[in-house]
Amino acid sequence: MEWAPQQKVLAHPSLAYLFTHCGWNSTVGLRISPDENGIITRKEIKIKVEELVGDGSLRARALNLKEVALKSVREGGSSYNNFLRLVQWLKA
Repeated sequence: MEWAPQQKVLAHPSLAYLFTHCGWNSTVGLRISPDENGIITRKEIKIKVEELVGDGSLRARALNLKEVALKSVREGGSSYNNFLRLVQWLKA
């Protein structure tokens, strides 16, 4: 089985939000609450998805975080500069 083209999938206009088990690049900061048995229920996930889709402030925050991340990897950005320092250190 081949991997799906992640960038193409994530860029598709039908994708509103990505819900994953974890992953720094996939989180928006919602608190998922397990039930009394420690299980995250279908109902809880439904509530959180509805929160995401209906709350414009979360979308705005996600877009802002996207721009901050893109800025950091551009020439002169913090991640870009840190990577250059790492390369220089490795060469030394």
